Amino acid sequence: RVLFRSEAHLEALTLCDLNLQALEAPSSAATLDPLLDHLSVRWAPDGLGVYQRSEDGTLSCLVARGRQPLPQQMERPKPGPLVAPGLGYPEEHLLPLGNAGWLYLGFESRSVFTETDPTFLLFARHLELLLRVR
Repeated sequence: RVLFRSEAHLEALTLCDLNLQALEAPSSAATLDPLLDHLSVRWAPDGLGVYQRSEDGTLSCLVARGRQPLPQQMERPKPGPLVAPGLGYPEEHLLPLGNAGWLYLGFESRSVFTETDPTFLLFARHLELLLRVR
């Protein structure tokens, strides 16, 4: 889906407003809440998690939401094509957020989500920015 200029402008303003709300949050996990709420409404994942790289290279869970429990730690994905970690959802996506972390999305049934959706790419950059700032 191609965003029209006014749609893209409104989405950018919405994300900036959410970032401003997030920066006032008292903790790192609470910082992510406004953007994750937006993600949940927009793409409706059944499970979602945000992971950050630990000192030892493993991925540590900052936030996990959904019916199925997500692991508190995961091994860092190996170089090459990303493979979803098999956490119990039929459709899974594990997406890098630059060097700041990883986003996991799980769907119970086939979704309309695509990793190359311009709206999602804009969202992911804002989430990456929050992870870097906090």
